[in-house]
Amino acid sequence: MITHDFASASALGTNPTIRMLCCAGRLQAGEGYLLGSQAIASINGYEANRAIVGATGICVRGIYDADEEAGALYAAMIKRAAATIVVATP
Repeated sequence: MITHDFASASALGTNPTIRMLCCAGRLQAGEGYLLGSQAIASINGYEANRAIVGATGICVRGIYDADEEAGALYAAMIKRAAATIVVATP
């Protein structure tokens, strides 16, 4: 699994059957994840069966995030994955 999120890496990384990779990027300390062009370049180096992404908005035109840089990273994840799972709350 590759992630930009420290909480996901910490939680799933304790399972010896899961190989965790963390992408490069600029730390968004308040959120605990990595963003920016380096993070997108890291994601673009992989292909995935599934991307699991969060969203602050969903409409007929697509999914959106309040943080523009996070949205750009999620878009890169979606492009590199065969399927996408969107996690959002009403």
